[in-house]
Amino acid sequence: MATKLSQEVIMHYSKALEFLYQLRVRGSKLGLDRVQQFAIAAGSPQKSLRFIHVAGTNGKGSVCAYLEKYYRAEGLKVGLFTSPHLSRFRERIRVGGKPISRKSLIQQVQDLQKLLQGVAADHYPSFFEFLTVMALRHFATMHCELVVWETGLGGRLDATNIVQPLCSVITHIGMDHQEWLGSSLTSIASEKAGIIKAHTPVVLGTLEPQAEAIMVHQCKVMDSPCYKATEASLPPTVKPGLAGPHQRLNANIAAQVAQVLKHLLPYQSDRLHQAIESTQLAGRFEKRIWCGREVVLDVAHNSDALQALACTLKQTSPWRKGHLHLVFGSLSDKDWQEGLRHLAPVCSHIWLVRAQSDRAVAPGVMAAFVESLRIKDLSVRSCCSESLEQTMQALGKQEACPTVITGSFYLVGAARAFMDPEGDSGLEVALNEWGAQLSSRSEKYPIHSLQGSLTPE
Repeated sequence: MATKLSQEVIMHYSKALEFLYQLRVRGSKLGLDRVQQFAIAAGSPQKSLRFIHVAGTNGKGSVCAYLEKYYRAEGLKVGLFTSPHLSRFRERIRVGGKPISRKSLIQQVQDLQKLLQGVAADHYPSFFEFLTVMALRHFATMHCELVVWETGLGGRLDATNIVQPLCSVITHIGMDHQEWLGSSLTSIASEKAGIIKAHTPVVLGTLEPQAEAIMVHQCKVMDSPCYKATEASLPPTVKPGLAGPHQRLNANIAAQVAQVLKHLLPYQSDRLHQAIESTQLAGRFEKRIWCGREVVLDVAHNSDALQALACTLKQTSPWRKGHLHLVFGSLSDKDWQEGLRHLAPVCSHIWLVRAQSDRAVAPGVMAAFVESLRIKDLSVRSCCSESLEQTMQALGKQEACPTVITGSFYLVGAARAFMDPEGDSGLEVALNEWGAQLSSRSEKYPIHSLQGSLTPE
């Protein structure tokens, strides 16, 4: 009987993922009208919840991890919503540190599908809008006492911006997603400032002056108290569990948030410091032992994040300049050239691979760029015709030198799945393709097919 139930859950879980993928391939949409209406149809679950809303180009995931770890240590039932996922889709929605179960995800998809019956194709929620309401509904069902709520893209028009938080957090502003958020630092900052709500405290990380000025101005307009995280936010004796100088900045932000909210939420400084020191997060300078070598997996994927990774490598033994192998893959809409410019000088060997995405940069193109840097004693291998698995197998036969795998969530997720082959289907990886647009693939999934029930026939 248990085996039959397990098979049934697996079957319907696959159908749930297929439904979500059908939403994904129809592309991304920015704007709040659809998601607001969908949330209302779902019973406005956000109204029963308390949120800390976190936006920023880099550091969002780390700040969310510190906060989630701390408030769980304080005894609260904490929900965590993040994106994208590394290996398993269910990582995006967590309660008490545990991913949403397959059964709960199936039930949420089934329930929300019913609300879409008869809805015209042009009014269908996007994948991320559906996911946002699904997460809200799950957190409400689980009676979460606090939700750490990460934006998906930008802020002002992001689906997560339908909530009224206890505090809004801006971690960092840098150049990324310019095709959606604008081509200048000020335009990107303006979009992220859109999560600032009236009379609601705001915590800022270390920002460029022009970006900080926009945030401070928006706080004044909204009559919202503005706090800046500084070195004084956290005693120097506290060592963040996540590696790198930039993680000190992220820990300062989390500590400042906890202090700002101490009149609304539990606060004990010793417990906060212990939580920050014990926080771990997959894909953030994550260390593994594989084929007799130490491997670091890091999801850094834009210029600022890759520069921070290079800085961490320079300061961390045994990752200083020496026999260090770099496995790198990136997406065409990222500043991968600047990232490689930062990383190449600290490496002895570079393996350039194709990330698992339609937007991946060809390995040969990256190899030509690295060779143009004319770095002495640097071995460059362009893995044009090889899968990541083939590259990893070839790498495993080399001398067991420290290895860094970075450049993309997609690449790191695939590498983790290769090293720990308990990962889920390729469809779960494909659900990270936020930039997917209507294409020949969507012809396989006409909109009416999205309304099919997952209930066993």
